[in-house]
Amino acid sequence: MVQFHEGEIAVQVKAGTRGVAEELKRGISDRLDLEFGRNEFFRDLRMVYLAAVDRYGDVWVSEASGEKGFFQAPDPNTLQVDVSNDYLLHGDPVREIFEEQSDTQVGVLAIDFDKRRRYRTNGQFLATKSTNGKVAVRVAEAFPNCPKYIQRRSIVGKRDTSGNQVLSGVQLPKEAIAMIQKADTLVFGTRNPRTGADVNLRGGNPGFVRVPSSSEIMWPEYRGNGMFNSSGNLEVDHHAGLLFIDYEGSGNILQVVGEASSDWDPQETFEGSTRAIRFRVKKFRLYTGSEPYEWKLNAFSDYNPVVAGHDQTGDRAGPFPVQVKLVKVVKESDSVSTFRFLAPRPVKFLPGQYASFDFQIAELGDFTRTWTLSETANSTTRGDVTLEISVKRKPGGVISNWLHDKAELGMEVTLTGIGGDCEPLAATPMLFLLIRNGTRRIDRLAAN
Repeated sequence: MVQFHEGEIAVQVKAGTRGVAEELKRGISDRLDLEFGRNEFFRDLRMVYLAAVDRYGDVWVSEASGEKGFFQAPDPNTLQVDVSNDYLLHGDPVREIFEEQSDTQVGVLAIDFDKRRRYRTNGQFLATKSTNGKVAVRVAEAFPNCPKYIQRRSIVGKRDTSGNQVLSGVQLPKEAIAMIQKADTLVFGTRNPRTGADVNLRGGNPGFVRVPSSSEIMWPEYRGNGMFNSSGNLEVDHHAGLLFIDYEGSGNILQVVGEASSDWDPQETFEGSTRAIRFRVKKFRLYTGSEPYEWKLNAFSDYNPVVAGHDQTGDRAGPFPVQVKLVKVVKESDSVSTFRFLAPRPVKFLPGQYASFDFQIAELGDFTRTWTLSETANSTTRGDVTLEISVKRKPGGVISNWLHDKAELGMEVTLTGIGGDCEPLAATPMLFLLIRNGTRRIDRLAAN
């Protein structure tokens, strides 16, 4: 089993998520979970993000792109990238790393923005093993990530990149600063002693990333899964890299490298976070009009906290967070109880989706927990004002035991979002095998 390194453990202890992280660690594997249709997910992608370390120790993050099928997994231990066409920008430092370093460690972030799905892989880029225009990544770590803070966007066409230019320097120019200040997504590369380069995504409403000066960038670290892979890496190695893309606008791509650190008590105030990342700029590369695809923004994540001083109307407002009231508790067995919550307005959800809650408990602290919804909405189009979760009492589980022992009718908690695409009401007709087990019935799956 994969073990956390000392930096990850240090941050987990400080944040109070050590137990949760140990539970989630079981989802990290040294092979790809292809039996769950992962390769179909890979083959549908038109772009992935890569992080690699150059000979100076700098972490560069890049977007690799191609037609469907350019990225896939021929077996559970290997990712394959088709490089027969230009899959990376000319002059991109990551391209140079792959050409100069025969077997370099690489972080891979596979993400489907439209479906809000992402999958992280760390491994070794086998540049010398290229055959038929393909190169391979030998998998060292692989695991899915939750969809929080991912904005829904889709490709609507190809962009003309023929007139692009490249700007570079050591301090951010005004064009780069303006691009960062309106960004809703950044890709964050770090490095660690276990697998080398690592890469993940940070998202929020426009304005969540701040630029205090031409040599500094900062952003809030919103609540995540509690494993703190990126923040843990910064505890042992401050080298980091950023990638910003103006998806719907100019198509500009901005790479920034430097050093980053966690600020546990920032003077600045961030809604939804008490911790921030401070990034010190060493150098940048700005590629004008170089994003190969034209994108359409469909929706901001419901999990995005409000950003002070920025317009949060329209698509950015979202239905969450919302306060819900506990109105009923049904004891299903000695270890399982069902909790029904009442919302002030209909909440849309589908069978198989999950709900995330924020619990602020005076004697325990602030906790975020997620459970699969165990009832069907009255209407799959309008939603329902009630929603249920069935919670199993878990030995050592802080919130599961608190709910069973301390929850009182009338109490309010914060519903922070509904998510998940593991639901049966898909556009493509399918056959379903329903299996009943345990203490909870399978609710009807009819679409009203």
